[in-house]
Amino acid sequence: MLQAANAVVPSEINWPPLRARPEASDYEKLQVMKAKTMYEMVEDFDLGQGTVKLLFLTNSQADSISSSSQTLHKMLEALEIHTPKLVINC
Repeated sequence: MLQAANAVVPSEINWPPLRARPEASDYEKLQVMKAKTMYEMVEDFDLGQGTVKLLFLTNSQADSISSSSQTLHKMLEALEIHTPKLVINC
């Protein structure tokens, strides 16, 4: 377990436990599939002033999401980030 700012965050190095872990390739495939579909990827946290959404990704999940505009759109929908009405480029 890693501890940061009074929060306990599970370390991905030891999760799932080695004896219960499927083949690494199957595990990686499952993680990439979850990222592409955004299935159980976003966590909601209530910080007292409102709810915030949090998304943790592995490198392979981030690569998978960034490879397609469709999966990027799904990620933005899951995080409830809407298309801006005005963009100012400097």
